[in-house]
Amino acid sequence: MVTSRKKSTHYRKQSMFKGSIRQARGELLKLLLQGEPINSKLSDKRYKNALDKLIDEGFVVKDGKDTYSVKK
Repeated sequence: MVTSRKKSTHYRKQSMFKGSIRQARGELLKLLLQGEPINSKLSDKRYKNALDKLIDEGFVVKDGKDTYSVKK
């Protein structure tokens, strides 16, 4: 049996999770799924960018002026 330990040419190490957009997305989704408000988080540019991407991707919808929910 021959196994190759060579990494794929497409392999790329992910950036750190702490402080990342991925972390912000996860936190926002968690709050929204729990029915918690997210407005206090949106003063941080990272969270605002994460929310904009979630909306663009169709995961989150804007319900009103300052209310958001996970798309069902």
